[in-house]
Amino acid sequence: PVRATRATAEMFNDRPRRPGNKLEFRWVGPSDADYHIVKKLKLMSRRHELDNLALVKHELEEEHFLAKHQEEILNCNQRKLEVMDSIMLTGKFTHLQHIYSVKVDEVFCNKWLV
Repeated sequence: PVRATRATAEMFNDRPRRPGNKLEFRWVGPSDADYHIVKKLKLMSRRHELDNLALVKHELEEEHFLAKHQEEILNCNQRKLEVMDSIMLTGKFTHLQHIYSVKVDEVFCNKWLV
């Protein structure tokens, strides 16, 4: 079963205007009753726009700082891994084992050499 209702004009937002309805614009002067309300709304909208721009700028600065920090950490970790690889590949690791009398499993060493 299907239920249907008759279409009404309110269902369509993009419907054409009714004949006779015309938008009228005029300048609001200081003598009008709503002048002060409109002026306050105008100032409030400007203030909100400036606040939003400041928040976006602050967020972009934080993202830039975080990206720099993460890049530094990544580069530091990369250098550490390169040093460890060079130690393992040049054979200095076995020399350091003898100096510090540390026994390291061969499986650990083979993982680094592969």
